[in-house]
Amino acid sequence: MFQRYPSMHYLARCPVLVPHLAFADDIIIFSNGTKSSLKRITTFLAEYEQCSGQKVNSSKSGFILSAKASLSRANVVGGALGFSRIRLPTKYLGMPLYKGPKKSFLWDDLISKIAARMEGWEAKVLSPGGRITILKSILTSMPLYLLHVIVPPKTVMCGASIHDSPIWKRLSRAGRACEDFIRWKVGCGKINFWHDIWVDDSALSRYNPPIGESHRLVSSYWRDNTWYLDHVRSIIPNDIVDSLYLIAVSSTRVDHPLWTLTANGGFTMYSAWNRVRQVSDRQPIFSKIWHASIPLKISFFIWRLLNDFIPVDTRIQSKGICMVSKCHGCNDIESLEHLFLFCPSVSPVWNFFASMFSVSLPVDGSIRHWLSAWFLSGDYVSEGHIRIIIPIFVLWFIWLERNDAKHRNMSFYPST
Repeated sequence: MFQRYPSMHYLARCPVLVPHLAFADDIIIFSNGTKSSLKRITTFLAEYEQCSGQKVNSSKSGFILSAKASLSRANVVGGALGFSRIRLPTKYLGMPLYKGPKKSFLWDDLISKIAARMEGWEAKVLSPGGRITILKSILTSMPLYLLHVIVPPKTVMCGASIHDSPIWKRLSRAGRACEDFIRWKVGCGKINFWHDIWVDDSALSRYNPPIGESHRLVSSYWRDNTWYLDHVRSIIPNDIVDSLYLIAVSSTRVDHPLWTLTANGGFTMYSAWNRVRQVSDRQPIFSKIWHASIPLKISFFIWRLLNDFIPVDTRIQSKGICMVSKCHGCNDIESLEHLFLFCPSVSPVWNFFASMFSVSLPVDGSIRHWLSAWFLSGDYVSEGHIRIIIPIFVLWFIWLERNDAKHRNMSFYPST
């Protein structure tokens, strides 16, 4: 239609004439707004409805005019199209459609949509797989994609940074900590003379380089196959200057980094992680639960249990969710210790195995105390021993029994 009637085009400063924008069934048609153009558009839409069997929803459609357009002009256009007038700013495909400079408030709705999808994670008890699924859905969502396509004002991004993730900051801190273990083998000398570590065990910047010198490369101090260090001799100790004369710069070699935490100089994540991580005191109880004789899913469950990550009723309530708590084995409140240790339906199971292996169970205490009582109940109890496997499997099957009772309406009989 626009090729047949080029005079219908909306004239703008851009030399490219855009007749329309379309994404699925969301269409914007650009026209000059003359009566003949409006008539051709309405005729085209009527023919489209007849051919496709679809109908244009007049209540969800509208037209946009210049802010300076008169009321009579708006009435003429509205009468010809049968649509109501829409004023800028508005939204198209969830993105602000506006005229003039960017305003931060135009992005409020878009940011709130992304925040709404992320908020409530703390109040939801989700499996690790469930959290990954939600994260992927947010990262692939249209609002987040639009933020990459159309850059919002800096004030919007600064406001979003208040709630940013600390992961990148932690990685940056780890990177800075690892820089001290990088040594450079000089080749062409394109590394920084003062700030990279290439001679001695630390950077030469600790000797306060002269003003205007801190950005200079190693090669800038090497000319005609010799070092020119006269103006820095008063700053760098003589023994380090003497060691510099043992290093030669060659334009045919590249500067090569060496990782000092490995024997061959190659970087490994394992060596970097061991260097920057905070090592906690070794807890013998965890060495017992991670063993080849115990299925990995059960080991992972026990680890979560010992760290209070199991979604029993009291744990869910602590997340701000209002709910009535009732143990499926009795009428008491369902907490970790009650469900796994002290419920009247669970106690016979523990007593049965404790009497079989002559284990003295604590009168009270935590799950960690009960496991320790089992793990220390014999003279030669090591990883994979029956005295370690029994309590771990009892805890696992109590949890399975509880889930069957809660989610499948089955009776709670752990003793069976």
